[in-house]
Amino acid sequence: WSAISSGKLDATVTVELPVTHKLYAKKYKGKYVEVRKNLEHAKTGLAVPKYMKSINTIDDLKNK
Repeated sequence: WSAISSGKLDATVTVELPVTHKLYAKKYKGKYVEVRKNLEHAKTGLAVPKYMKSINTIDDLKNK
């Protein structure tokens, strides 16, 4: 975000809006151009193998 807003970089395709990078978008508003959405409704998260039983939260992973 800093490099795009300062002109050190010309483009990026890794912006994850509206949630993951929401604060950066707000901080640098007016200093970048949003061209288009790349992957609408894409989901981010964690995945665990099926053999790991009873894993439903981050805390479950911490306790294993």
